[in-house]
Amino acid sequence: MVRVEISLFATLRSYHPQGRDRGSKGFTLKVESATTLAQIYDTLGIPPEEVKMNFVNNRHQSPDYQVQEGDKIALFPPIAGG
Repeated sequence: MVRVEISLFATLRSYHPQGRDRGSKGFTLKVESATTLAQIYDTLGIPPEEVKMNFVNNRHQSPDYQVQEGDKIALFPPIAGG
């Protein structure tokens, strides 16, 4: 098992395990070794099409990235506006 820190932004906050009100705060998640970001979406109940950007340790990563102990993950939805 590895521990990762997850931060959800904007509309993705509603998928925070402790509820939307806690969504602006990061949380720790324990997952199996070699778990991908896409599998984390599934664990949290986030439809893949709702995630536009994945950052791990401040670097853009694809959904097939395998997380490692201590990774800091930030998930962003598509954002519109001007």
